[in-house]
Amino acid sequence: MAASSYLLVLDQGSTSSRAVLYTRAGRLAYLARVPLASITPGPDRVEHAPADLLGGQMAALRKTLTWLGKEGARNIAAIGITNQRSTFVLWDRATGRPLGRAVSWQDRRGAEACADMARHQPLIRRTTGLRLTPHSTIGKLRWLLRRSPDLRRRARAGDLCFGTVNSFLIWHLTRSPRSGQRAVHATDHTNGSRTLMMELATAGWDKRLLDLFEIPPAILPRLLPTAALYGEAFVNGRAIPILASIGDQQASLIGQGGYRPGHLALTYGTGGFLLWNIGPRPQRRTTLLSTPAWSTAGRIDYALEGTVNAAGSLILWLKDRLGLIDEPDEIDPLCRASREEPVCIPSLAGLGSPYYAPVETAFFGLNRNTTRADLVRSVMAGIAHLMHDNYGRMCRERHGRPRRITAGGGAAQSRWLLQHQADLLRQEIGLSSTYETTSRGAAYLAGLQCGFWKNPDELDRVSRPAGRFQPQRSSRGTEAGETRWQQALQLAGKWADLRK
Repeated sequence: MAASSYLLVLDQGSTSSRAVLYTRAGRLAYLARVPLASITPGPDRVEHAPADLLGGQMAALRKTLTWLGKEGARNIAAIGITNQRSTFVLWDRATGRPLGRAVSWQDRRGAEACADMARHQPLIRRTTGLRLTPHSTIGKLRWLLRRSPDLRRRARAGDLCFGTVNSFLIWHLTRSPRSGQRAVHATDHTNGSRTLMMELATAGWDKRLLDLFEIPPAILPRLLPTAALYGEAFVNGRAIPILASIGDQQASLIGQGGYRPGHLALTYGTGGFLLWNIGPRPQRRTTLLSTPAWSTAGRIDYALEGTVNAAGSLILWLKDRLGLIDEPDEIDPLCRASREEPVCIPSLAGLGSPYYAPVETAFFGLNRNTTRADLVRSVMAGIAHLMHDNYGRMCRERHGRPRRITAGGGAAQSRWLLQHQADLLRQEIGLSSTYETTSRGAAYLAGLQCGFWKNPDELDRVSRPAGRFQPQRSSRGTEAGETRWQQALQLAGKWADLRK
Protein backbone atom coordinates (compact mmCIF):
# COMPACT_ATOMS: atom_id res chain seq x y z
CA MET A 1 0.00 0.00 0.00
CA ALA A 2 2.82 2.40 0.81
CA ALA A 3 4.11 2.31 -2.79
CA SER A 4 0.77 3.31 -4.30
CA SER A 5 0.60 6.93 -5.36
CA TYR A 6 -3.07 7.87 -5.42
CA LEU A 7 -6.31 7.92 -3.51
CA LEU A 8 -9.43 7.24 -5.58
CA VAL A 9 -12.70 8.98 -4.70
CA LEU A 10 -16.02 7.93 -6.20
CA ASP A 11 -18.24 11.00 -5.99
CA GLN A 12 -21.90 10.33 -6.83
CA GLY A 13 -23.81 13.57 -7.23
CA SER A 14 -27.29 14.48 -8.41
CA THR A 15 -26.21 15.30 -11.97
CA SER A 16 -23.02 13.28 -12.52
CA SER A 17 -20.94 10.28 -11.47
CA ARG A 18 -17.30 11.15 -10.92
CA ALA A 19 -14.05 9.39 -10.22
CA VAL A 20 -11.29 11.62 -8.81
CA LEU A 21 -7.64 10.87 -8.08
CA TYR A 22 -5.70 12.66 -5.34
CA THR A 23 -1.96 12.58 -4.74
CA ARG A 24 -0.06 12.10 -1.48
CA ALA A 25 0.19 15.90 -1.35
CA GLY A 26 -3.61 16.10 -1.26
CA ARG A 27 -3.84 17.60 -4.73
CA LEU A 28 -6.29 16.64 -7.46
CA ALA A 29 -4.51 14.73 -10.22
CA TYR A 30 -7.36 13.58 -12.47
CA LEU A 31 -11.15 13.81 -12.69
CA ALA A 32 -13.52 11.80 -14.88
CA ARG A 33 -17.18 12.78 -15.10
CA VAL A 34 -20.17 10.92 -16.55
CA PRO A 35 -23.57 12.72 -16.68
CA LEU A 36 -26.45 11.31 -14.64
CA ALA A 37 -30.03 11.75 -15.81
CA SER A 38 -33.00 12.36 -13.55
CA ILE A 39 -36.40 10.85 -14.26
CA THR A 40 -39.51 12.84 -13.28
CA PRO A 41 -42.60 10.62 -13.72
CA GLY A 42 -44.78 13.07 -11.78
CA PRO A 43 -44.74 16.57 -10.27
CA ASP A 44 -43.54 15.25 -6.91
CA ARG A 45 -41.34 12.43 -8.23
CA VAL A 46 -37.61 12.52 -8.95
CA GLU A 47 -35.79 9.24 -9.62
CA HIS A 48 -32.63 7.76 -11.13
CA ALA A 49 -32.09 4.46 -12.90
CA PRO A 50 -29.86 2.37 -10.57
CA ALA A 51 -28.08 1.04 -13.66
CA ASP A 52 -27.11 4.64 -14.47
CA LEU A 53 -25.79 5.22 -10.94
CA LEU A 54 -23.62 2.10 -10.95
CA GLY A 55 -22.82 2.22 -14.67
CA GLY A 56 -21.81 5.87 -14.52
CA GLN A 57 -19.41 5.23 -11.65
CA MET A 58 -17.91 2.23 -13.44
CA ALA A 59 -17.49 4.26 -16.63
CA ALA A 60 -15.76 7.07 -14.71
CA LEU A 61 -13.56 4.46 -13.01
CA ARG A 62 -12.56 2.95 -16.37
CA LYS A 63 -11.54 6.40 -17.64
CA THR A 64 -9.42 6.84 -14.54
CA LEU A 65 -7.69 3.49 -15.00
CA THR A 66 -6.95 4.41 -18.62
CA TRP A 67 -5.37 7.65 -17.46
CA LEU A 68 -3.22 5.74 -14.95
CA GLY A 69 -1.79 3.64 -17.79
CA LYS A 70 -0.11 0.29 -17.36
CA GLU A 71 0.14 0.59 -13.57
CA GLY A 72 -3.65 0.94 -13.39
CA ALA A 73 -5.25 -0.20 -10.14
CA ARG A 74 -1.85 -1.00 -8.59
CA ASN A 75 -1.33 2.76 -8.23
CA ILE A 76 -4.41 3.21 -6.04
CA ALA A 77 -3.82 2.89 -2.29
CA ALA A 78 -7.42 3.27 -1.09
CA ILE A 79 -10.90 4.32 -2.08
CA GLY A 80 -13.20 6.92 -0.52
CA ILE A 81 -16.85 7.36 -1.41
CA THR A 82 -19.04 10.46 -1.15
CA ASN A 83 -22.56 10.92 -2.39
CA GLN A 84 -25.78 12.89 -2.64
CA ARG A 85 -27.45 12.34 0.70
CA SER A 86 -30.90 10.77 1.21
CA THR A 87 -31.26 9.23 -2.29
CA PHE A 88 -31.84 5.50 -1.79
CA VAL A 89 -32.23 2.16 -3.57
CA LEU A 90 -33.86 -1.19 -2.73
CA TRP A 91 -32.21 -4.31 -4.16
CA ASP A 92 -32.34 -8.09 -3.94
CA ARG A 93 -29.95 -9.39 -1.30
CA ALA A 94 -29.11 -12.58 -3.26
CA THR A 95 -28.63 -11.15 -6.74
CA GLY A 96 -28.03 -7.42 -6.30
CA ARG A 97 -30.83 -6.67 -8.77
CA PRO A 98 -32.50 -3.30 -8.04
CA LEU A 99 -36.21 -3.52 -7.26
CA GLY A 100 -37.20 -0.30 -8.91
CA ARG A 101 -35.65 3.08 -9.49
CA ALA A 102 -33.52 5.00 -7.01
CA VAL A 103 -35.66 7.56 -5.16
CA SER A 104 -33.91 10.95 -5.23
CA TRP A 105 -33.48 13.26 -2.25
CA GLN A 106 -35.46 15.77 -4.34
CA ASP A 107 -38.50 13.47 -4.47
CA ARG A 108 -41.44 14.68 -2.33
CA ARG A 109 -43.68 11.63 -1.99
CA GLY A 110 -42.91 11.59 1.72
CA ALA A 111 -45.59 14.28 2.13
CA GLU A 112 -48.07 11.57 3.10
CA ALA A 113 -45.90 10.53 6.05
CA CYS A 114 -45.52 14.16 7.11
CA ALA A 115 -49.29 14.48 7.38
CA ASP A 116 -49.69 11.16 9.20
CA MET A 117 -46.78 11.67 11.59
CA ALA A 118 -47.04 15.40 12.34
CA ARG A 119 -47.74 14.74 16.03
CA HIS A 120 -44.48 12.77 16.29
CA GLN A 121 -42.31 15.64 15.02
CA PRO A 122 -40.92 16.42 18.53
CA LEU A 123 -39.82 12.77 18.97
CA ILE A 124 -38.20 12.78 15.52
CA ARG A 125 -36.38 16.03 16.28
CA ARG A 126 -35.11 14.81 19.67
CA THR A 127 -33.98 11.46 18.29
CA THR A 128 -32.43 12.38 14.95
CA GLY A 129 -31.62 16.09 15.17
CA LEU A 130 -33.52 16.54 11.89
CA ARG A 131 -37.00 17.50 10.69
CA LEU A 132 -39.49 15.21 9.02
CA THR A 133 -40.15 16.78 5.61
CA PRO A 134 -41.63 15.51 2.31
CA HIS A 135 -38.02 14.91 1.21
CA SER A 136 -37.16 12.65 4.17
CA THR A 137 -35.98 9.14 3.35
CA ILE A 138 -37.97 7.40 6.08
CA GLY A 139 -41.28 8.77 4.78
CA LYS A 140 -40.58 7.78 1.18
CA LEU A 141 -39.45 4.29 2.20
CA ARG A 142 -42.70 3.90 4.18
CA TRP A 143 -44.64 5.02 1.08
CA LEU A 144 -42.97 2.34 -1.10
CA LEU A 145 -43.44 -0.51 1.37
CA ARG A 146 -47.07 0.39 2.03
CA ARG A 147 -47.95 0.28 -1.66
CA SER A 148 -46.33 -3.04 -2.50
CA PRO A 149 -47.37 -6.16 -0.56
CA ASP A 150 -44.56 -8.09 -2.26
CA LEU A 151 -41.89 -5.57 -1.21
CA ARG A 152 -43.30 -5.51 2.31
CA ARG A 153 -43.29 -9.32 2.57
CA ARG A 154 -39.74 -9.63 1.23
CA ALA A 155 -38.52 -6.81 3.46
CA ARG A 156 -39.85 -8.54 6.57
CA ALA A 157 -38.16 -11.77 5.47
CA GLY A 158 -34.82 -9.98 5.09
CA ASP A 159 -34.61 -10.71 1.36
CA LEU A 160 -34.13 -7.03 0.49
CA CYS A 161 -31.36 -4.52 1.05
CA PHE A 162 -32.03 -0.85 1.64
CA GLY A 163 -29.24 1.63 1.14
CA THR A 164 -28.36 5.18 0.31
CA VAL A 165 -26.24 5.59 -2.84
CA ASN A 166 -22.94 5.02 -1.05
CA SER A 167 -24.26 1.75 0.40
CA PHE A 168 -25.46 0.59 -3.03
CA LEU A 169 -22.01 1.29 -4.53
CA ILE A 170 -20.14 -0.38 -1.66
CA TRP A 171 -22.30 -3.51 -1.99
CA HIS A 172 -21.49 -3.88 -5.69
CA LEU A 173 -17.82 -2.94 -5.38
CA THR A 174 -17.18 -5.52 -2.66
CA ARG A 175 -19.18 -8.36 -4.21
CA SER A 176 -16.95 -10.95 -5.89
CA PRO A 177 -18.77 -14.13 -7.00
CA ARG A 178 -15.51 -15.45 -8.45
CA SER A 179 -13.66 -15.37 -5.12
CA GLY A 180 -16.75 -16.14 -3.09
CA GLN A 181 -16.52 -12.90 -1.12
CA ARG A 182 -19.90 -11.72 0.08
CA ALA A 183 -20.97 -8.16 -0.58
CA VAL A 184 -20.67 -5.67 2.27
CA HIS A 185 -23.96 -4.04 3.27
CA ALA A 186 -22.93 -0.94 5.22
CA THR A 187 -23.30 2.81 5.41
CA ASP A 188 -21.70 5.59 7.44
CA HIS A 189 -22.93 7.79 10.25
CA THR A 190 -23.54 10.86 8.08
CA ASN A 191 -25.64 9.02 5.50
CA GLY A 192 -27.34 6.88 8.15
CA SER A 193 -28.33 10.00 10.06
CA ARG A 194 -29.91 11.55 6.96
CA THR A 195 -32.42 8.69 6.65
CA LEU A 196 -34.11 9.84 9.91
CA MET A 197 -33.79 6.27 11.19
CA MET A 198 -30.57 6.76 13.21
CA GLU A 199 -30.45 7.99 16.79
CA LEU A 200 -28.01 10.86 16.94
CA ALA A 201 -26.80 10.16 20.49
CA THR A 202 -25.92 6.47 19.99
CA ALA A 203 -25.22 6.43 16.23
CA GLY A 204 -27.41 3.32 15.98
CA TRP A 205 -30.71 2.52 14.26
CA ASP A 206 -33.63 3.65 16.42
CA LYS A 207 -36.22 0.93 17.09
CA ARG A 208 -38.97 3.42 18.05
CA LEU A 209 -38.82 5.20 14.70
CA LEU A 210 -38.53 1.96 12.74
CA ASP A 211 -41.66 0.64 14.44
CA LEU A 212 -43.49 3.94 14.00
CA PHE A 213 -42.80 4.04 10.24
CA GLU A 214 -43.17 0.25 9.78
CA ILE A 215 -39.59 -0.27 8.56
CA PRO A 216 -38.25 -3.84 9.02
CA PRO A 217 -34.75 -3.65 10.61
CA ALA A 218 -33.62 -6.63 8.49
CA ILE A 219 -33.26 -4.44 5.38
CA LEU A 220 -30.92 -1.88 6.96
CA PRO A 221 -27.14 -1.72 6.42
CA ARG A 222 -24.56 -1.85 9.19
CA LEU A 223 -23.57 1.58 10.53
CA LEU A 224 -19.85 2.44 10.48
CA PRO A 225 -17.75 5.57 11.09
CA THR A 226 -17.01 7.81 8.11
CA ALA A 227 -13.35 6.71 8.33
CA ALA A 228 -13.33 2.90 8.56
CA LEU A 229 -12.69 -0.26 6.56
CA TYR A 230 -15.79 -0.97 4.48
CA GLY A 231 -14.32 -3.99 2.75
CA GLU A 232 -12.25 -4.45 -0.39
CA ALA A 233 -13.31 -3.32 -3.83
CA PHE A 234 -12.29 -5.54 -6.72
CA VAL A 235 -10.85 -3.36 -9.48
CA ASN A 236 -9.25 -5.09 -12.48
CA GLY A 237 -8.53 -8.13 -10.35
CA ARG A 238 -6.93 -6.16 -7.54
CA ALA A 239 -8.43 -5.77 -4.06
CA ILE A 240 -8.37 -2.11 -2.92
CA PRO A 241 -9.62 -1.17 0.56
CA ILE A 242 -12.59 1.19 0.85
CA LEU A 243 -11.56 3.32 3.81
CA ALA A 244 -14.03 6.20 3.83
CA SER A 245 -17.69 6.92 3.20
CA ILE A 246 -19.33 10.29 3.88
CA GLY A 247 -22.27 12.41 2.74
CA ASP A 248 -21.48 15.21 0.30
CA GLN A 249 -22.00 18.21 2.58
CA GLN A 250 -20.01 16.74 5.45
CA ALA A 251 -17.31 15.83 2.92
CA SER A 252 -17.23 19.46 1.78
CA LEU A 253 -16.70 20.56 5.39
CA ILE A 254 -13.71 18.21 5.72
CA GLY A 255 -12.42 19.16 2.25
CA GLN A 256 -12.33 22.80 3.35
CA GLY A 257 -10.24 21.85 6.37
CA GLY A 258 -13.15 21.66 8.82
CA TYR A 259 -12.02 18.57 10.73
CA ARG A 260 -11.56 20.66 13.90
CA PRO A 261 -14.32 22.17 16.06
CA GLY A 262 -14.96 25.85 15.43
CA HIS A 263 -14.76 25.68 11.63
CA LEU A 264 -17.77 26.82 9.58
CA ALA A 265 -17.89 25.72 5.93
CA LEU A 266 -20.08 27.53 3.41
CA THR A 267 -20.80 25.42 0.34
CA TYR A 268 -22.43 27.00 -2.70
CA GLY A 269 -23.51 24.03 -4.78
CA THR A 270 -26.92 23.36 -6.32
CA GLY A 271 -28.17 24.52 -2.92
CA GLY A 272 -26.34 26.46 -0.25
CA PHE A 273 -25.17 24.77 2.96
CA LEU A 274 -23.57 25.91 6.19
CA LEU A 275 -21.91 23.26 8.37
CA TRP A 276 -20.28 24.29 11.64
CA ASN A 277 -18.14 21.66 13.34
CA ILE A 278 -19.20 22.00 16.98
CA GLY A 279 -17.18 19.11 18.43
CA PRO A 280 -18.08 15.94 20.36
CA ARG A 281 -21.53 16.99 21.61
CA PRO A 282 -24.51 17.48 19.28
CA GLN A 283 -26.63 20.61 19.47
CA ARG A 284 -29.71 19.49 21.39
CA ARG A 285 -31.97 22.51 21.00
CA THR A 286 -31.90 24.07 17.58
CA THR A 287 -34.24 25.35 14.90
CA LEU A 288 -31.64 24.22 12.36
CA LEU A 289 -30.29 20.67 11.87
CA SER A 290 -27.99 18.68 14.15
CA THR A 291 -25.94 16.03 12.39
CA PRO A 292 -22.69 14.02 12.52
CA ALA A 293 -19.81 15.87 10.85
CA TRP A 294 -17.31 13.01 10.64
CA SER A 295 -16.31 10.02 12.74
CA THR A 296 -13.68 7.41 13.46
CA ALA A 297 -13.81 4.28 15.62
CA GLY A 298 -13.21 6.33 18.78
CA ARG A 299 -14.71 9.71 18.01
CA ILE A 300 -17.64 11.58 16.49
CA ASP A 301 -17.61 15.29 15.74
CA TYR A 302 -21.05 16.85 15.23
CA ALA A 303 -22.16 19.76 13.08
CA LEU A 304 -24.86 22.37 13.17
CA GLU A 305 -26.29 22.60 9.64
CA GLY A 306 -28.25 25.25 7.77
CA THR A 307 -29.70 24.78 4.29
CA VAL A 308 -30.56 27.18 1.48
CA ASN A 309 -32.61 25.35 -1.11
CA ALA A 310 -31.31 27.22 -4.16
CA ALA A 311 -27.84 28.62 -4.91
CA GLY A 312 -26.12 27.26 -8.03
CA SER A 313 -29.56 26.31 -9.40
CA LEU A 314 -30.36 30.04 -9.44
CA ILE A 315 -27.43 30.69 -11.74
CA LEU A 316 -28.79 28.08 -14.16
CA TRP A 317 -32.20 29.77 -13.83
CA LEU A 318 -30.69 33.15 -14.74
CA LYS A 319 -29.03 31.56 -17.76
CA ASP A 320 -31.45 28.97 -19.10
CA ARG A 321 -34.87 30.30 -18.06
CA LEU A 322 -34.57 34.08 -17.81
CA GLY A 323 -31.81 34.57 -20.40
CA LEU A 324 -30.16 37.26 -18.28
CA ILE A 325 -26.69 35.75 -18.68
CA ASP A 326 -25.03 33.54 -21.29
CA GLU A 327 -22.26 32.29 -19.00
CA PRO A 328 -21.64 32.40 -15.23
CA ASP A 329 -18.53 34.52 -15.90
CA GLU A 330 -20.85 37.47 -16.62
CA ILE A 331 -22.22 37.55 -13.07
CA ASP A 332 -19.47 39.53 -11.33
CA PRO A 333 -19.18 42.32 -13.97
CA LEU A 334 -22.98 42.70 -13.94
CA CYS A 335 -23.11 42.85 -10.13
CA ARG A 336 -20.43 45.54 -10.11
CA ALA A 337 -22.28 47.51 -12.81
CA SER A 338 -25.58 47.52 -10.91
CA ARG A 339 -26.68 50.93 -9.61
CA GLU A 340 -30.12 50.09 -8.22
CA GLU A 341 -30.70 47.63 -5.36
CA PRO A 342 -33.99 45.77 -5.83
CA VAL A 343 -34.54 42.82 -3.51
CA CYS A 344 -35.01 39.23 -4.67
CA ILE A 345 -36.28 36.41 -2.44
CA PRO A 346 -34.63 33.50 -4.35
CA SER A 347 -36.91 30.59 -3.52
CA LEU A 348 -37.08 28.24 -6.49
CA ALA A 349 -37.69 25.26 -4.15
CA GLY A 350 -39.16 27.03 -1.13
CA LEU A 351 -37.19 28.51 1.74
CA GLY A 352 -34.99 26.14 3.69
CA SER A 353 -33.71 26.93 7.17
CA PRO A 354 -34.27 28.88 9.29
CA TYR A 355 -37.73 29.60 7.80
CA TYR A 356 -38.90 26.29 6.28
CA ALA A 357 -41.60 28.10 4.28
CA PRO A 358 -43.17 27.37 0.85
CA VAL A 359 -42.44 30.90 -0.41
CA GLU A 360 -42.22 31.60 -4.14
CA THR A 361 -39.40 33.58 -5.77
CA ALA A 362 -40.26 37.28 -5.71
CA PHE A 363 -38.69 40.60 -6.74
CA PHE A 364 -39.35 43.89 -4.94
CA GLY A 365 -38.45 47.46 -5.88
CA LEU A 366 -38.44 47.11 -9.66
CA ASN A 367 -39.04 50.27 -11.74
CA ARG A 368 -38.46 51.58 -15.28
CA ASN A 369 -34.77 52.16 -14.48
CA THR A 370 -34.17 48.55 -13.38
CA THR A 371 -31.55 46.86 -15.56
CA ARG A 372 -30.39 43.33 -16.28
CA ALA A 373 -27.43 43.98 -13.99
CA ASP A 374 -29.78 44.97 -11.14
CA LEU A 375 -31.79 41.76 -11.49
CA VAL A 376 -28.70 39.55 -11.50
CA ARG A 377 -27.25 41.40 -8.52
CA SER A 378 -30.49 41.03 -6.55
CA VAL A 379 -30.53 37.25 -7.07
CA MET A 380 -26.91 36.85 -5.95
CA ALA A 381 -27.48 39.13 -2.97
CA GLY A 382 -30.54 37.04 -2.06
CA ILE A 383 -28.37 33.91 -1.80
CA ALA A 384 -25.98 35.77 0.51
CA HIS A 385 -28.85 37.04 2.69
CA LEU A 386 -30.30 33.54 3.16
CA MET A 387 -26.88 32.22 4.12
CA HIS A 388 -26.50 35.17 6.52
CA ASP A 389 -29.88 34.46 8.15
CA ASN A 390 -28.74 30.89 8.89
CA TYR A 391 -25.41 32.20 10.18
CA GLY A 392 -27.15 34.62 12.54
CA ARG A 393 -29.35 31.84 13.92
CA MET A 394 -26.30 29.61 14.42
CA CYS A 395 -24.41 32.29 16.33
CA ARG A 396 -27.38 32.97 18.61
CA GLU A 397 -27.84 29.27 19.38
CA ARG A 398 -24.11 28.71 19.97
CA HIS A 399 -23.72 31.98 21.94
CA GLY A 400 -20.65 32.83 19.91
CA ARG A 401 -19.07 32.94 16.48
CA PRO A 402 -17.07 30.33 14.54
CA ARG A 403 -13.32 30.44 14.80
CA ARG A 404 -12.86 30.18 11.06
CA ILE A 405 -15.09 30.44 7.94
CA THR A 406 -14.26 29.04 4.51
CA ALA A 407 -16.26 28.78 1.29
CA GLY A 408 -16.32 26.32 -1.59
CA GLY A 409 -18.56 24.92 -4.32
CA GLY A 410 -19.15 25.96 -7.91
CA ALA A 411 -21.02 29.21 -7.19
CA ALA A 412 -18.15 30.31 -4.91
CA GLN A 413 -16.34 31.22 -8.13
CA SER A 414 -18.26 34.52 -7.88
CA ARG A 415 -15.91 36.83 -6.03
CA TRP A 416 -18.70 39.41 -5.78
CA LEU A 417 -20.86 36.87 -3.93
CA LEU A 418 -18.13 36.05 -1.41
CA GLN A 419 -17.29 39.71 -0.81
CA HIS A 420 -20.97 40.51 -0.24
CA GLN A 421 -21.17 37.48 2.08
CA ALA A 422 -18.18 38.67 4.10
CA ASP A 423 -19.79 42.12 4.41
CA LEU A 424 -23.04 40.61 5.73
CA LEU A 425 -21.32 38.18 8.12
CA ARG A 426 -18.82 40.86 9.19
CA GLN A 427 -16.19 38.18 9.37
CA GLU A 428 -13.33 37.02 7.14
CA ILE A 429 -14.11 34.25 4.64
CA GLY A 430 -11.35 32.08 3.20
CA LEU A 431 -11.85 30.78 -0.35
CA SER A 432 -11.07 27.08 -0.64
CA SER A 433 -8.05 26.27 -2.81
CA THR A 434 -10.28 23.90 -4.83
CA TYR A 435 -13.93 23.94 -5.82
CA GLU A 436 -13.82 20.11 -5.55
CA THR A 437 -14.22 20.25 -1.78
CA THR A 438 -16.55 17.23 -1.61
CA SER A 439 -14.23 14.70 -3.22
CA ARG A 440 -11.24 16.17 -1.41
CA GLY A 441 -12.96 15.61 1.95
CA ALA A 442 -13.48 11.90 1.17
CA ALA A 443 -9.83 11.69 0.02
CA TYR A 444 -8.63 13.24 3.28
CA LEU A 445 -10.47 10.61 5.35
CA ALA A 446 -9.25 7.68 3.23
CA GLY A 447 -5.70 9.06 3.28
CA LEU A 448 -5.67 9.35 7.07
CA GLN A 449 -6.82 5.73 7.29
CA CYS A 450 -4.23 4.30 4.89
CA GLY A 451 -1.25 6.28 6.18
CA PHE A 452 -0.84 8.99 3.54
CA TRP A 453 -1.08 11.39 6.50
CA LYS A 454 -0.53 10.67 10.19
CA ASN A 455 -2.99 13.23 11.55
CA PRO A 456 -5.18 16.11 10.35
CA ASP A 457 -2.46 18.64 11.23
CA GLU A 458 -0.59 17.50 8.12
CA LEU A 459 -3.55 18.58 5.99
CA ASP A 460 -3.43 22.20 7.11
CA ARG A 461 -0.97 23.17 4.40
CA VAL A 462 -3.00 21.77 1.49
CA SER A 463 -6.24 23.10 3.03
CA ARG A 464 -4.89 26.65 3.20
CA PRO A 465 -7.35 29.11 1.54
CA ALA A 466 -6.47 30.41 -1.91
CA GLY A 467 -7.85 33.84 -1.08
CA ARG A 468 -9.44 35.81 1.74
CA PHE A 469 -12.39 38.19 1.77
CA GLN A 470 -12.43 40.83 4.50
CA PRO A 471 -15.57 42.82 5.37
CA GLN A 472 -15.42 46.15 3.53
CA ARG A 473 -18.82 47.80 3.94
CA SER A 474 -19.67 49.64 7.15
CA SER A 475 -22.17 48.09 9.52
CA ARG A 476 -24.53 51.01 8.76
CA GLY A 477 -24.46 50.15 5.06
CA THR A 478 -25.17 46.47 5.60
CA GLU A 479 -27.89 47.16 8.19
CA ALA A 480 -29.90 49.18 5.66
CA GLY A 481 -29.74 46.26 3.21
CA GLU A 482 -30.72 43.79 5.93
CA THR A 483 -33.76 45.89 6.84
CA ARG A 484 -34.98 45.94 3.21
CA TRP A 485 -34.36 42.18 3.01
CA GLN A 486 -36.44 41.41 6.09
CA GLN A 487 -39.27 43.64 4.87
CA ALA A 488 -39.28 41.88 1.50
CA LEU A 489 -39.20 38.48 3.21
CA GLN A 490 -42.31 39.36 5.21
CA LEU A 491 -44.15 40.53 2.07
CA ALA A 492 -43.22 37.31 0.25
CA GLY A 493 -44.60 35.30 3.16
CA LYS A 494 -47.89 37.25 3.06
CA TRP A 495 -48.17 36.59 -0.67
CA ALA A 496 -47.60 32.87 -0.05
CA ASP A 497 -50.41 32.93 2.54
CA LEU A 498 -52.76 34.57 0.03
CA ARG A 499 -51.95 31.91 -2.56
CA LYS A 500 -52.94 29.03 -0.26
